[in-house]
Amino acid sequence: MKTKLKMRTVLVTGFEPFDGAEINPSLEIARNLHGTVIAGHTVVGALLPCVFGAALLELQRLLRMHRPTLVIGVGQAGGRAAITPERVALNVDDARIPDNVAELRAGKWNKKEYSKARGLLGQTLGLIGFGHIGQEVAVRARAFGMPVLVWSRRFTEDAAARTQAEQAFGVKVVVTAEELVAKSDILSVHLALTKDTRNFVNAELLAHARPVFSLTASARPLAMITVLPATSYAPYSKSG
Repeated sequence: MKTKLKMRTVLVTGFEPFDGAEINPSLEIARNLHGTVIAGHTVVGALLPCVFGAALLELQRLLRMHRPTLVIGVGQAGGRAAITPERVALNVDDARIPDNVAELRAGKWNKKEYSKARGLLGQTLGLIGFGHIGQEVAVRARAFGMPVLVWSRRFTEDAAARTQAEQAFGVKVVVTAEELVAKSDILSVHLALTKDTRNFVNAELLAHARPVFSLTASARPLAMITVLPATSYAPYSKSG
């Protein structure tokens, strides 16, 4: 008898409306995607409350219930004219705007202040590793007007592959990982986990980073990253 394989799940979360608004676009995205099947994955759209503690508890409940392969968290920043990454870190529970409950109780809304954002346009993205996922990230980053720098060990040994990558994807290959970190506003790690890449991103490498700097990772990131930057990435805080 054949065993029926369980379809994988992608969890997409959006936030409830706040500041008296009737809708929150992030929640509408989650609702519209709910129940769709994309590349063999069923999308589960879910609502998160605009309350720090309650949002985390609800997210944990959703993770236990659906055990998703991927989680995509979507939010709204009123008046912001750019798609921007949000800061994600352990033990961070603050924001320039109060949560939904506090904001409504206080009756305050400083739209000009809350709309401030660096955005992605013109921000330099550095990719450590340039396999299939790294290449797809580069394509999407350039669509948002981001210069893309790349470092990969194979490019240090294969000049033809380096030239081909630069011409095909419109990226700039740099010589060392240290140079990549020093020149990037956002660093994205795309390395397969091997004995050579374990703990590859460490305090010594991140010491080359700019004062305002974002770090993202995929492919078992905690096995490759021994330290993560705290506020202004110093002092470093242990992560794995």
